[in-house]
Amino acid sequence: MVERYWSSIPRRSASTGTDATRFGPRSRTRTSEPTVIDPSFVHRSYAFILVIGISAAMFACLTTPYFQVEHVVLRRIGAIERVPLTTIASVASVVGQNIFKVSTIDVARQVAQLPGVRRARVLTHLPGTVEIEVEERTPVAIWRTTTGDVMVDDQGVVIAEAAIPPENGAGYDLVVIVDSTGTQVQAGDSIPARIVLAARELITALGALGMHIQKVEYSTAGLVVYIEQGVPIILGDTENLNAKLGQLIALREYSRNQHIQFNLLDIRSPGRPAYRAALPSPTIPVRSTPTPLPRR
Repeated sequence: MVERYWSSIPRRSASTGTDATRFGPRSRTRTSEPTVIDPSFVHRSYAFILVIGISAAMFACLTTPYFQVEHVVLRRIGAIERVPLTTIASVASVVGQNIFKVSTIDVARQVAQLPGVRRARVLTHLPGTVEIEVEERTPVAIWRTTTGDVMVDDQGVVIAEAAIPPENGAGYDLVVIVDSTGTQVQAGDSIPARIVLAARELITALGALGMHIQKVEYSTAGLVVYIEQGVPIILGDTENLNAKLGQLIALREYSRNQHIQFNLLDIRSPGRPAYRAALPSPTIPVRSTPTPLPRR
């Protein structure tokens, strides 16, 4: 019988906290796991690179002379050119600016403030062209004051001075309105648009009735028209204009039936018209010379 002491038996030893486990004289190494990259880190890196690239491109576009405005193209709507290109270009003042810094809304607003411009639109074309589309105001009347004549559109905006002072609109297809209130106007000012529109309607309506209007006046009494032989017709304001025209037709028929000639008509109140009849011309008395008696 062979006796073996406990101390002579090989002991099993294991190490803790290491990748190797030893059993007796041999050892086995544990395989380590592969490192995993966080996807969010990759996305953030790509986004950072993209932002840097966009910023660099924007800086280059805003600083390079290639995108400076060199040409201003004007396109007009209408056949008459009243606003010079130099005036529009000086107001816009976009030449030399970077085209990406040009505010089309602000430039259009500045151009539209010119007296002769009704509306404006601004477009940009790369690399350095700005197009300004302008719709100019169309005059419909001549507003005559003590200092001169100006052209007015249908909105009552004073466009500019009349090039040639017309006589009752001669040479112009425009209504001439004489302002006797003493108010001075200039380009860019506004007058009551209803007066201009009413004057045009009156000329058309009275012309259809066979009445020739010699003059249209805007006075402290309101709107006054002068027909044949300089007879004034006071209409006042432009309210109830159709009713006033009806009253005028009735008074005209009355004058024909009664053989009355008016030298003033006041129809400011359609229900209470007033008129002033022209007095008949006095007859010149004929002085007769008596026949002398024969002498006796």
